Amino acid sequence: MNRYWRIVIAIAIALVASHNPCGAASGDQSADKFHQNFTLEIFGNANLDEDVDEKDVAYVEGVIKGTNKATNLSDANYDGKIDALDIDRIGEIINGKEKELTLIDTAGRTVTVHEPIDKMIEIGFTSSEVLRSLKFEKDKIVGVGNYTLQKKAFFPEFSKTPNVGDSSSPNYEQIIKLQPDLLLVYAAGHSEEMAAIEKTLKTADPKIVVVGFGFNQPSIFVKEVKTLSYILGKTSEADEFIEFYNKWIDTIWERTKDIPDSEKPKVYLETPYGKYGDNSAYGTSAGGHWMNERIVMAGGYNIFGDISNGKTLDVDPEEVMKRNPEIIVKDTYAGSYPEDNISALIAVRNEVMNRSELSNTTAVKNGRVYVVAHKDFFYGPSNFIAVAYLAKWFHPDLLKDLGDPQEFHQEYLTRFQGLDFDLNKHGTFVYPKPT
Repeated sequence: MNRYWRIVIAIAIALVASHNPCGAASGDQSADKFHQNFTLEIFGNANLDEDVDEKDVAYVEGVIKGTNKATNLSDANYDGKIDALDIDRIGEIINGKEKELTLIDTAGRTVTVHEPIDKMIEIGFTSSEVLRSLKFEKDKIVGVGNYTLQKKAFFPEFSKTPNVGDSSSPNYEQIIKLQPDLLLVYAAGHSEEMAAIEKTLKTADPKIVVVGFGFNQPSIFVKEVKTLSYILGKTSEADEFIEFYNKWIDTIWERTKDIPDSEKPKVYLETPYGKYGDNSAYGTSAGGHWMNERIVMAGGYNIFGDISNGKTLDVDPEEVMKRNPEIIVKDTYAGSYPEDNISALIAVRNEVMNRSELSNTTAVKNGRVYVVAHKDFFYGPSNFIAVAYLAKWFHPDLLKDLGDPQEFHQEYLTRFQGLDFDLNKHGTFVYPKPT
C-alpha cells in the first residue's frame, strides 16, 4: 500500500473513531462509551489497544511473517513499509528512547513530533493543567496563551512567561522568536483556527510542530492524556494520574451503568452560553455535546439529550416545564479559585428557584436545584471532579459510601496541581454541597 493511501485510511479511521470537536454527534445517553477500551493512536500501537508495549512487537513480527493483518498503526516509523525497523522503533517507544513519534491528534491530523521536547508553547484553553498533572517541567514551557495567564491564582508560576496570544489571534512573532519544539493548541471546535496557525508556522518556521488536544471531553479525556504523555516521556506519570482519575469515575460508572434511562433522574442543565449570557434563560446542551457527556457520566438523563446535534441551544421555557426536570443544574461563570464568598453562587441558585415559570417543576418543588462554577472546573481538565459532585447530587443513596467529593477535589489540587488551596477556605465551585 503506498504512503498516500495509508495516510488517507489512517485519517478516515481516526475521524470515524473520534467525536465531533464540539461533542459526539449521537444523542445516546448510555455511559458505556466513557469506559470502552480505546485505541491509542500512536504509530507503533500495532494491535490497536491502549498502550505501546511488547504486544505490539509480537504483533508486527506476525505482520512481517504474514500471520497478522497490518493495521493502520503498524508502521511505527511511518516510512510506508512494515519491516524490522518498525520493531526497533516500537522498542524505542517502550523505553522512551525514540527521536520521532508519529500520532493522530484530536483534530484527526497525522503529526510527527521530534523528541525530546525541550521547549514548548501552550496556546489553548486547557493544556497547562494537564501538563501539571503529568509533572512536565515548568522551565520547558517557554510561552503560554491568554487564558492561562488570566488564571493568576491557579497558575502563578507563569506570571513572567511570555504571552503568545490565543488560538484566535496568536502572536506569531513571539512564537517564532521563542522557537518551540512543540506548539499545543486547543483542537475542539477550532479546526479553522488550528489550520491557519499550522499554515502560517509551516511557512515561517517548519521546525515548529503543531499538535491539537481538547482535554474537555470525558469520552476521550484519558486517551488524550495518555497520548500527550508519550510525546513528553511522562507515561508513568500519566498512569498515576489515570489511576487517580478512575478512583471515582469507575466507581460511579459501576453503580449507575445498569440503571435504565427511564429510571435515571431527569436533568435540565442550563449553560452560561445562552442568548443572554451568564444569566441566560434558557440555554442548554443537546445530546452529544461535551456538557451532555458530564450529565450522562454522572448517571443523569439530559431532558434535551434527544436533540442529537452535539451543540448548545436555546430552548423555550415552556418546553422545560413540559419535560419537567427532577434536577436542575445551573452552570455559571460565578465562582472559582481562589474566591471565598459563596454568596454569588447562592444568588444564582435563588434566581433559578424564583423563576415563576419553573415553580411547578419537580426540581424546584423538591429544592433539587444546584449550581456549578464553569471557570476552571466544569470546563476543561477539572471536569471529572465536577462529575463527582454531580453524581453525588443525582444518586445520594447509591453513592452514600463514596465519600466527600471535596476530598477528591482537594487531593487533585494538592497532589497533581501542586497548589496549597484549602477548599474549606478558598474556592467556590458548587452550591449546595452534596451530603
